[in-house]
Amino acid sequence: PDIQTGYEALQQFNVAKARQSYLSALQRDGSQRDALLGLLHASHAMGDDVMGDNVTALNAIKRLRELYPRDTYALAAAFLITGSGAAETESRFKSLIDHVENSA
Repeated sequence: PDIQTGYEALQQFNVAKARQSYLSALQRDGSQRDALLGLLHASHAMGDDVMGDNVTALNAIKRLRELYPRDTYALAAAFLITGSGAAETESRFKSLIDHVENSA
């Protein structure tokens, strides 16, 4: 129910409620892919990524990459949240494209 509540809250632009719902779902099961992705989406919408307090988002990325290393959504979310300099961004983006193309 928390994942559905989080999704509905995101659809209504209530990112604080969405974030809390996803955190609740992860307290019960820390491997919930949809909750981890939803938490990243909500954290990004709240500004808790590159410039904000990104500990929760970075932990979610780490968990996603551990559990789902080939998941393109997880890789894209990691790319979005972590940000970086222009050269590194281009390199990481090309790696992401290669990964997606090789996964197909």
